[in-house]
Amino acid sequence: ITVSDQGVPVKSTTVRVIVKVLDENDNKPQFMEKVYKIKLPEREKPEKERALRRDPVYRVIASDRDEGPNAEISYSIEDGDEQGKFFIEPKTGMVSFKKFSAAGDYDILT
Repeated sequence: ITVSDQGVPVKSTTVRVIVKVLDENDNKPQFMEKVYKIKLPEREKPEKERALRRDPVYRVIASDRDEGPNAEISYSIEDGDEQGKFFIEPKTGMVSFKKFSAAGDYDILT
């Protein structure tokens, strides 16, 4: 960029400017699978004992092709957990089981 004044003689100076274009948040996160089917073993522990901790079920993994803060991913359960059986760790994608489920039951989470 060059700037000059209106004096006589005209004085001017030139400076080099570097423009760094930041990554736009133009890519959405993608899961490695479209559908995850997880079979849980039947559990014999009473629900009371399990209430003290969350039992891990599965870790879902997604990726985002953006860079920097635009690539950061936060996981959440959008739908299908009306009974509050599951919890997902927002940073890691680890899904945990909070409540007992009878054999043969199934849940579809989004």
